[in-house]
Amino acid sequence: LLDADHPANGVLFPRRITAEILEVEPITVGRLVDRLEGRGLIERRADPRDRRCWRLFLTAAATPVLAEIDAARDQLDAEATTDLPDALRQATITTLLTMKRNLLAVSVAAPEGLVRNA
Repeated sequence: LLDADHPANGVLFPRRITAEILEVEPITVGRLVDRLEGRGLIERRADPRDRRCWRLFLTAAATPVLAEIDAARDQLDAEATTDLPDALRQATITTLLTMKRNLLAVSVAAPEGLVRNA
């Protein structure tokens, strides 16, 4: 989610693109948006150029929730990386992202249901 003052707040992201970013199915994005709107954390506004689309904006109620998420993320990061040199931390992130990219490439190339042996 975007900070309420973030310049991309309200930027139009098609559901399919948002689903790819979040690594979920498009229907899941719709359900998440419904839940966030139901909690008063976002509001939908009609797109002035395309009436089929809605733009999402964070509400003031989202600010303390985002602060809580940021604090929890910072605490988890601090606990997980205690005594871990910065260079090793960056190398670990790079390695994990490379592994993710490799696994995604394999899953795209493999036929449905095929399990590969290591």
